[in-house]
Amino acid sequence: MILYSTVLNTYSKHFLIQHLRKNKWFWDHKFFFEHLSKKHYLILAKSLLIRSNKVVFVQMEGVIHHWYYYRPTYLADIVFGYREGPKNIYWNHLFDDYASGRTFDPTYKSKSTSDLISKVCLISSNTNKIRSIKNNYPDIYKDLDIYGELHKPIDKERNLNPNRSETSLSTLARYMASLCIENNEDEGYAQGSAMWSLAAMTPPILKASPTIKNFLRKEFYINFFDYIKMTNQERLSAIKRVQERLLSGDSYLTNLTKDYIQFFSESFESDEEPDLKKITLQSQSFRRKFIKI
Repeated sequence: MILYSTVLNTYSKHFLIQHLRKNKWFWDHKFFFEHLSKKHYLILAKSLLIRSNKVVFVQMEGVIHHWYYYRPTYLADIVFGYREGPKNIYWNHLFDDYASGRTFDPTYKSKSTSDLISKVCLISSNTNKIRSIKNNYPDIYKDLDIYGELHKPIDKERNLNPNRSETSLSTLARYMASLCIENNEDEGYAQGSAMWSLAAMTPPILKASPTIKNFLRKEFYINFFDYIKMTNQERLSAIKRVQERLLSGDSYLTNLTKDYIQFFSESFESDEEPDLKKITLQSQSFRRKFIKI
């Protein structure tokens, strides 16, 4: 597995990277992720021209209108990403975040709710998200505790950087709820912005596509557009209901999500040559279920 990226390497924690590295059939495939250097672009152009190795695109990022995210996917041998296509195997950030199997502090599962900060927090380094809430929902914005760029630091020594730090979990865990905002609502896209709040057992108020219900069980988050219509008492009641579900220990993933992650994992088991045509067809069949509103 030959990986090209300015922010990732072959030992990164991404499940996609870790899992496919184990399969010997991918050892000589060239994987091009979203963030590439000028040198990488030259290697990509040469690889597509000479075709001495199989070329794989990984396209999980949702911001596709920037030119530097464009890839001639019709020239690739395989595409791992959230969009539809004849060579596309469905995979997005939410799947990868959960499947990576990160371990979190188990004490969150039994945390006390009696001394939580009775406010909603937003932890984000995405200034566009923060600006959107400020401009479009000023009443929500004024009551938020915001951590990130140009706002409160996540700890005493450093601010939140674009690479999410696990130190943010301890901050999330102290609040009664957190605001989570997906990057966009592109078809099939799922960032999994609520995953860290769920790991900290903090009820997420989730601003996302309606299709998020196919990825996460509705009992484990509060729909942002419902939340803004609620009275203060209704908001507190909704937060309490989600908090109780989180502390119950039930899985917040839908059966569809669990089934798909299992299917994906089994499709690329170590040393077995994957039937890419079959996998792609099955993967796109799953995708159609995820995008159904």
